[in-house]
Amino acid sequence: RLGYFIAVLNYAKNKGGLIEDKHVPSYENLNVSEEAREPRVVDGREVQRLLFCLPKLQSQMVRFALATGLRVTNVKLLRWSEVQGGMLDIAGSKMKSGKRLRVPLSENAVDILSHMLEAQNGRSQGCEYVFTKRNGKPISERTSVTNRVWQRACERAEIGSVRFHDLRHTWATR
Repeated sequence: RLGYFIAVLNYAKNKGGLIEDKHVPSYENLNVSEEAREPRVVDGREVQRLLFCLPKLQSQMVRFALATGLRVTNVKLLRWSEVQGGMLDIAGSKMKSGKRLRVPLSENAVDILSHMLEAQNGRSQGCEYVFTKRNGKPISERTSVTNRVWQRACERAEIGSVRFHDLRHTWATR
């Protein structure tokens, strides 16, 4: 998006002199936010250290994201009804692309789901959502998974700044 904006400014400068050079920033002079940085692939040792440093629920969510490539919102709001016969079947209305997503589950993903179900059953909770807090309630849609706990875990794991979305890129490289 930022690139488009600069392209428009350059067009205005180059075609007709509508704007002066000094008013057109270059990429080097822009203060790009953390969210706009290049995706990062997290290596296996970094993943293991992060998993060790995270609380159990977030650790399971990270493992599941690495096993499926799902975005954080889709992991956070995954319902048991969307897990069907070794597949995830997520409605388009819940997807960024607007298209229905059907994902075959790897053995690792199935193990994570089994663990979550076992934990919920052990607490006698008939939960609608896969990833729930100890009280059986889902993580709020507004709750950031990469909050202070996440940041501290990244610091303790000595892996620098890792966004949850980086896990999606990590999954894509495996």
